[in-house]
Amino acid sequence: MTAAEADLAVDERGVAVVTLTRPEVHNSFNTAMADRLLAIAAEISANADIGAVVVAGAGGKAFCAGADIAEFGALTSPDQFHGFIRHLGRAVEAIAALPQVVIAAVEGVAFGGGCELAMACDLRVVSSKARFGLPEVKLGLLPGLGGTQRAQRLLPRSVALRLLVTGEPLTAEDGFRYGFCERPVEPGAALDAALDLAQTLCAGPREAIVAAKRLVADGAALELPAAIELEQRVGRDLFATADAREGVAAFLEKRPPRFGG
Repeated sequence: MTAAEADLAVDERGVAVVTLTRPEVHNSFNTAMADRLLAIAAEISANADIGAVVVAGAGGKAFCAGADIAEFGALTSPDQFHGFIRHLGRAVEAIAALPQVVIAAVEGVAFGGGCELAMACDLRVVSSKARFGLPEVKLGLLPGLGGTQRAQRLLPRSVALRLLVTGEPLTAEDGFRYGFCERPVEPGAALDAALDLAQTLCAGPREAIVAAKRLVADGAALELPAAIELEQRVGRDLFATADAREGVAAFLEKRPPRFGG
């Protein structure tokens, strides 16, 4: 396996940057990239020093233009196509399942599988020229990496349905208006803005941040009373952590906290 399809770098602050590295084809998502993302996700999960993750596309023109049509267009049966999308879907779910907060840094287009990968991230930091789309319907197909489900959870239902049935993209400004992404930054600045946010998370109380992500995910599947009970149990466990003791002491002593991570 090579690093030709995606690359992983971890800085001294604990920020992991996952870069999709097929800029010559707008970082289109193929089987080899899925293999690489699965390996990267496993490596990040095993590294306790990583406090936040940023996913970006190389080249500055596209985050990811979608599944590689040249690859799946050569498939000859529905079962082969099903195997293809299931494999790409496993890679998307591996990124979504990371315990750390994952931030998509989106320059240019995030279409099809690229939009689905961005939606699988926890936060989306975007440039003003970013575009999100699920254009599979224009091929007589539909998203297969979670797009029909995550879109309706991240956007108003009618907006999500319009994306799916027309294939027309969502602008960065509209995405911000719907709460889908952060306020757009200048073109070329999405990665720096995402890194700033990731570094802030790495400097924070990591156990509490990881727990917040888990509570949002797990609580959504529960009835409200059970979700609140889960929240309170997690709060009990956090109260015993060194970061909680430091946070309370810093507040009482009127100084910035020094979290240990």
